[in-house]
Amino acid sequence: MILSNGEPTKLKGLALAKYQPLPELLTSILNVCRSSSKLPSARRNVQDKQTEVIGVVSAVGGSGKTTAALNLAKQIGNAGLSVFYLNLEMINSSAIFPRKGRNVEDAQGLPRLLYELKAAQEDKEAEPVSLASFTVHHSDIKADLFECVTNLKELLQLGKSETNELLDCITDSGSYDVVIIDTDSGMNNRTETVIEKSGRLVWVMLDDLINMHKHEEWFSYLERTEPSFFEDIRSKSSFVINRYVGNLVNELPSCISDIDGVLPYIPSWKQNSHEELLLSSPIYQRDIQKLCRHLLGDEFVVRFEVHSYG
Repeated sequence: MILSNGEPTKLKGLALAKYQPLPELLTSILNVCRSSSKLPSARRNVQDKQTEVIGVVSAVGGSGKTTAALNLAKQIGNAGLSVFYLNLEMINSSAIFPRKGRNVEDAQGLPRLLYELKAAQEDKEAEPVSLASFTVHHSDIKADLFECVTNLKELLQLGKSETNELLDCITDSGSYDVVIIDTDSGMNNRTETVIEKSGRLVWVMLDDLINMHKHEEWFSYLERTEPSFFEDIRSKSSFVINRYVGNLVNELPSCISDIDGVLPYIPSWKQNSHEELLLSSPIYQRDIQKLCRHLLGDEFVVRFEVHSYG
């Protein structure tokens, strides 16, 4: 294991960023140890399950997808499960939640990992790429993540095969119980791959005429043109109404018989300049916890109660 300042080195071993807060450095070291020794995660000890991959998606921008995804990560992390938050938006909305102690070189984590994955593909004798040296821990979100990429070209060049490799690298690391993936609205190579690879999908919608219409059109088009893909999507989807005010006014898309959860409208967020408020509303957290129970079942309930009262 090498403490690096980001410069190339001839030394062999896992490279961890030298200049980062001590708690985050220790977290990275623990993740490396857990990964290298192939210790199973706590969740797999209990249920013998693979990493749960949850894609948070929407057909319409501005539906509150990122806020929902970040709060899901936080509540699952609070329950004692190990979480990775992966943002694949072209413009990373989670950048408004700055990580304490971040520095410029952290933004190279994802680009460096993608380079290493590509190099490993070309060199069949190369050792498996270790995830831990490319990630950071966000204490407010309670999850590991990649620091926001500064060069948007890196994401533009991320096709289906590269996205597949990236997701496999995260899930195969053995370090995480749950991976939360935040995507662009609408469809592109990254989002399509996330929809295909996720075990669960959370569709974030609004009780709004245009929002419902666009979801109806998107689902109807998919059902007509790719019926088997559509059925796969529907079988693993949960439909959530965001900014809910107590009753539904608009008709749901025809493929949705009922909603699986609601997230409340928070008036104080309307003109909000304090990002921390988006992670600390008690009413919003209450409904996020309900959604966590719906997605993860008894495992979340048991761990949440232990961490709340134990």
